Amino acid sequence: MARRFVKQVMAASLAGLAVVVVAPRELAADDTRGTVVRVVDGDTLVARVAGEEMTIRLLNVDTPETKDPALPVQCMGPEATEFLTERLPEGTEIGLEYDEEREDAYGRTLAGVFEGGLLVNAEIAANGLGVPMLIDPNDKFYGEVAVAYDNAVRDEKGLFAPNIECTLAAEVKAVEAQTAALPSELGADPQASVDAATSAVDDGTVLVAALADPQRLAAGGNGVLGLPGARTYLDRLRDRSTAALATANGHRDSLAGLKIVREREEEAARVTAPPPQVEEEGADQVPGTESQPSAPRSRTENKKSGSTEQPTPDGPPEKKAVKAEKAKKKEPREEKAPERQSEPPKKESRESQAPAPKEESSGGGGESSCVPYGPEYPHAGGPAYSGKRYGMPGGKTYRRCS
Repeated sequence: MARRFVKQVMAASLAGLAVVVVAPRELAADDTRGTVVRVVDGDTLVARVAGEEMTIRLLNVDTPETKDPALPVQCMGPEATEFLTERLPEGTEIGLEYDEEREDAYGRTLAGVFEGGLLVNAEIAANGLGVPMLIDPNDKFYGEVAVAYDNAVRDEKGLFAPNIECTLAAEVKAVEAQTAALPSELGADPQASVDAATSAVDDGTVLVAALADPQRLAAGGNGVLGLPGARTYLDRLRDRSTAALATANGHRDSLAGLKIVREREEEAARVTAPPPQVEEEGADQVPGTESQPSAPRSRTENKKSGSTEQPTPDGPPEKKAVKAEKAKKKEPREEKAPERQSEPPKKESRESQAPAPKEESSGGGGESSCVPYGPEYPHAGGPAYSGKRYGMPGGKTYRRCS
């Protein structure tokens, strides 16, 4: 009986060992398959695995945040969530592979997710929607994710596209373009040229500082690029932005110097320039009269008023009177003979019937103003007084009229 008891115990032990060996195989087969329930964000989903809902965090890839209450929605975060939702819609059968640690600090299951024989973790990175992430000791899928990431950087997809406004690539490109557009010479407005260069310097300074500070990157919506997996790419962007900043600084300093030179030249020109000549008002104006020229009077108006004054360009009558008075003082006075009367001749005495003397010529071919006064008297005063003489008023003065 003792032997029989031993055999029974051994049989029972072997049966128990068989149960222990078979049970782990059945569990491993159950937790390597699952069905998608919903997508949480770009790198997290909920799946039904072994009859239970399980939150699965995709291994070795990190996508921009959309759920972190301490941060704004990150650049390309919604696009990453949309990609995973379309790639793994509800009800999709997925395969799961695990690494050394199966859960993270938040209780999520860490796994590589496969669909159709493709690693979805790497597909996310290949579309520029994620960055390689390594948390020791889990590195099983890091290599595939890193290769996919490098291809996305090369092809400028997603987070690395310079034509998507929120990306760092777009910000660096904008600063480079802003710097390249700066003038090397002052424009029409010197201050505007200096201000444009100063603005480029300010933008470049902010960008360089952000690229060196992960917290600033996160606050600006690009925190995922602060991971060690994106360090090489970030260093390249920082080198480009630093070069643009140096160029902008050079432009600003040069333009500021040119502005100072121009201001000094303009000041020197103002100092040496002769004062403008201003015509004094009323220089030829008679005191008490207006400087506005009076309209010339027509001949008809002169006849009606009985005036012999003719319109002249000399200005108003008061001004002409002053000029005429000055002319009289300069010229010698000349007596003017009275005008001849137009009455018919009367019978006069023999002395008065003497022929009228010829009018004295003025030497210029015009009519003489010499008019005889009284009768003719002979005079024998020598050669200088030969010829006819006519008595002047009073009978004491003689004037030659021949």
